[in-house]
Amino acid sequence: MDAEPAFSPAIPRVLRYVEWTYLAVSALVLLLCRDLFPAEFALQVFAFFGVLVPLSLLSPSNWPNWARWAYLLTAIALIIAARYIGISLDILLYIYIAKGCFLLDRQGLACVVFAAGSGFSMSYGASIPKSIQLPAIQGILPTAQQFFVALLGDYLSAAAFTVLFCFTVMSEQRSRQKAEWLSRRVEILAAGLERARIARDIHDSLGHTLTALGVQLELARKLHHLEPGRAIRPLEIAAQLADESLLNVRRAVQTIRSEDTDLGNSLRTLIQQVKRDHALEIELRLDLPPLPRQTEYQLYCIAQEALTNIQRHAHASKVRVCGSTTPKRIVLSIEDDGQGFDIHTSSGGFGLRGMCERTQLLGGDFHIDTTPGRGTRLEVIVPR
Repeated sequence: MDAEPAFSPAIPRVLRYVEWTYLAVSALVLLLCRDLFPAEFALQVFAFFGVLVPLSLLSPSNWPNWARWAYLLTAIALIIAARYIGISLDILLYIYIAKGCFLLDRQGLACVVFAAGSGFSMSYGASIPKSIQLPAIQGILPTAQQFFVALLGDYLSAAAFTVLFCFTVMSEQRSRQKAEWLSRRVEILAAGLERARIARDIHDSLGHTLTALGVQLELARKLHHLEPGRAIRPLEIAAQLADESLLNVRRAVQTIRSEDTDLGNSLRTLIQQVKRDHALEIELRLDLPPLPRQTEYQLYCIAQEALTNIQRHAHASKVRVCGSTTPKRIVLSIEDDGQGFDIHTSSGGFGLRGMCERTQLLGGDFHIDTTPGRGTRLEVIVPR
């Protein structure tokens, strides 16, 4: 079975594109405004860019856990150091927090967010005296402490938004990929169920008619040598059975529709065919309303397989087929006075297994009651 997928690698790839765009725009702005800064400051800026750009080219998704930690902490330390000397790369800090959502577990991510927030706040606090040159006027300019608290609040809000947004994207991506994965699994299972259905149809419908066809052809072969004139009738019956085999093939291949049909008429036709081929006394008692095509088809195949098994193995003389209904369920029972069998030692064969599977397709229950020398009773109970 295929492994259940995780989030798509396309999401970290998008983060890298955002990071490259931000670095490119920042570098372009600094180049255009280089005359406004001292030469020493410009060299420091491009030194930081000389390290951050190669870091942005790395893809640590498949790295060991310690290497992921080292990657994130190195990048965050560089951003904090840049802030300390007055280089604003704040957006890049949140990009690396977003990367941490994909590289670390939640506990590790919380540690990174806390470490980044502490370092960022301290570096910003240390740079406040350099940044604020005007004297603090009460009521007009904030104090350094107020500015620091406001900065920390902004950082926590932005970091929380980044983390929650990334988790939402990851959850949505996983849900969509899981839905696609489940859809593929359903297709595989549906193909297996369809193969099992075709196998049941071939065994139940074609097996019945081809068995009867073989009996008639064998009878015609024997009569051809003894009484050639009487061989015509078995051949006529064999031709009818061949037509019925073709009809059963069409039944098996045809898509089952939700049309209502009459199961009673189908069973009467089936019983007439069984009586024609074997000297069985069959009693039919039916009290069934029109049923959905799926229910009618499966119950018909169950009855057909049960009667085929009786002809082949039961050595019975009497059979009773009963169908009844209640507001909540449909009951079909088939009982014979044959030799029965020991259900605990018998393998059951494909026929019984197929009848059980057909009952399960309808969401019902399949029961069999039999003992050697006392006949067999099958009961199928399905919801309406």
